[in-house]
Amino acid sequence: IRLPETTDADVVAMYGPGVSYGYADQPPDARYYTDAAHGVTLLVGAHTDDKVVVVRLTEGTELPAGVDPAQTVTPLSSPVAIDQGIALGMTSDDVLALLGTPALDQVSGLTRTFIYSVDADDPAEAGYINYSAVYEFEDERLCSVEISAGE
Repeated sequence: IRLPETTDADVVAMYGPGVSYGYADQPPDARYYTDAAHGVTLLVGAHTDDKVVVVRLTEGTELPAGVDPAQTVTPLSSPVAIDQGIALGMTSDDVLALLGTPALDQVSGLTRTFIYSVDADDPAEAGYINYSAVYEFEDERLCSVEISAGE
């Protein structure tokens, strides 16, 4: 999945329909997927133009209330590979070695969060880049990655 080039239709072609979810009075704007063992959850959120703008990969089952995990099963592999050779379960030192110093490094109890972001003009693309990646660690193990792109 590449933000924001990938569309919701592309995601459905790759992983199936999953469970779509949205606000009560709005069309669905997010799809949820889990692997067969429910060891990892993938959330893919799309903008009204069908472009994917957020992807969140989390250890375990992280679904909205009332969503049956059995309905979200898709052939996700575990461990799931993430760009730059990153995988859930890595240590914070491993991620730092691959990505360098984050814009924000925050610790709260056993939770550590790295935030990397880009917010600038992109002359190569004749446009603007707005990108954020949030890496969450529990007890120094990567348990969640969320990548988002603005338009």
